[in-house]
Amino acid sequence: MAELARDDRGNPITALRPRDIQRSADAEDSARTHLAVHLRQAIKVESQRFSVHRFGLIVVSVVAWAVVQVIVVQAGLGRYPGVRSGAFIGGIIILVIIGREVTRRRVSRLVAATAVAEGICGQCCYSLNSVPTDPDGRITCPECGAAWAYERITRPHWLAASLATTFHDEWLPWRQWLSKSFWRFLTSTPKPSALIAADDRGRFVRTVDSRFFNLPRARREELTIPRVTALRKETRRRGRVLRGLLSVPFAAVSVTCVIAAIKLLDDHEELGCIVVASFGLFFLIVTIAVNFSHSFLPPAHTARVLAADGLCGSCVSPIDSQPADPDGCTTCSACGAAWRIAPQTQP
Repeated sequence: MAELARDDRGNPITALRPRDIQRSADAEDSARTHLAVHLRQAIKVESQRFSVHRFGLIVVSVVAWAVVQVIVVQAGLGRYPGVRSGAFIGGIIILVIIGREVTRRRVSRLVAATAVAEGICGQCCYSLNSVPTDPDGRITCPECGAAWAYERITRPHWLAASLATTFHDEWLPWRQWLSKSFWRFLTSTPKPSALIAADDRGRFVRTVDSRFFNLPRARREELTIPRVTALRKETRRRGRVLRGLLSVPFAAVSVTCVIAAIKLLDDHEELGCIVVASFGLFFLIVTIAVNFSHSFLPPAHTARVLAADGLCGSCVSPIDSQPADPDGCTTCSACGAAWRIAPQTQP
């Protein structure tokens, strides 16, 4: 049974699945298909992120999988064709499925919030278009009775054709090319599809990387280079020590290779010197890449730094001049993401 999330009146609801949204889509409502794809990617990304809960689940699952392998061997089941390989491969597949399902249930509230942001009921996928608002500011779904705060609907699917696109949509071909480029490899920049975080209303949105490589040049010029540089420094301040510690083993191997290469050169072992020096150069590059990478910098952190500076954490548009909604969030007029701006940046 699916884990229960809750609507905005605190009532339990059945967790929504991306395939439910996919099934409710039709030829005239492609927004639902795009939403389903977005949610699948968000769940995939969340299932790959480190957390204490996920680490504990992995440890328990691996131990259980190892116990099954031991039982197969000790019980002599391995003499039957396909049993050992089936237990080995099947166990891995089951672990992946369990991990994805646990993540889906853990983020069920965020999945519902993302659907409601596009005007779709977070329980039954019923369109909330033209549904009247109740006196308490909630919209009650006439299909299933789930209630949602009116201000959650920021990117209604029935206005998709007239809504302004964000650079995440406009630059998709460019970003796909950039993901294969040298700079993305050198700096370990995450793929654009992996840069997903929840805004302050729980909606999954795309974000930019911690170095703002994905930020279009026009937007960067609007913000001015000094401001972008300051934001980059503030964002990358997190995890500097951890990145440095992570690079220490690679640096040690690089230094060891250099010392070994010098010794081989003194012994007139030119070929060995070249091989060892090549390894040293490789680990030196890895050391630099780790320090300049985006490790220990989750997309949510970058989004919060932008919001604290009066910018949308998703499309980086200015939002500090826009009025706040009753729940304290400011809704970006460009992409519909909602953020709580730091008090000092309020107009």
